[in-house]
Amino acid sequence: MYIFIGSLVHTLDRTTIQYSTRSIVGVGSTGIIDFVVHDVFSDQLEDVLKELLATEEFKAKGWSAEKAKRIVLSHGEFFLPGFIDTHTHAPQFPNISRGQQYELLDWLNHVTFPAEERLADVEYARKIYREVVKRVLSFGTTTCCYYGSLHLEATKALADECLLAGQRAFVG
Repeated sequence: MYIFIGSLVHTLDRTTIQYSTRSIVGVGSTGIIDFVVHDVFSDQLEDVLKELLATEEFKAKGWSAEKAKRIVLSHGEFFLPGFIDTHTHAPQFPNISRGQQYELLDWLNHVTFPAEERLADVEYARKIYREVVKRVLSFGTTTCCYYGSLHLEATKALADECLLAGQRAFVG
């Protein structure tokens, strides 16, 4: 569990940006944001955390200000929400840096299509997609639109892996 303290910038809607110079963001053990408190004065920080984490909701989730690792941003640093990727070909991740000698159509025929055929094996697909989702999340991409392969069960496995990892996703 992590407690992040610092400036936060995010959008409330398509035209409104919210900026808070002193926010507290609590990320639970599953990687999900459990709470955000905006505009907390430095001298109120401990009291705000103590009061918030004393609630039954957060006790039930195992929260404790003492147990959580604190990360405090320096002056000039700020938090942003996760990135959103609107076009990711999940079956092509194993092909990154492969077949650079080919033009696009040759690359598809010699590298991509043969690799995607292996995704007919659902257990293999699950293994590949678990790593894809893990890697995409490691980039800070919390929402992703994934293209799967032509194999329906493998594409369902991709959706399952997103759900298990806590990543928002559109999969098709």
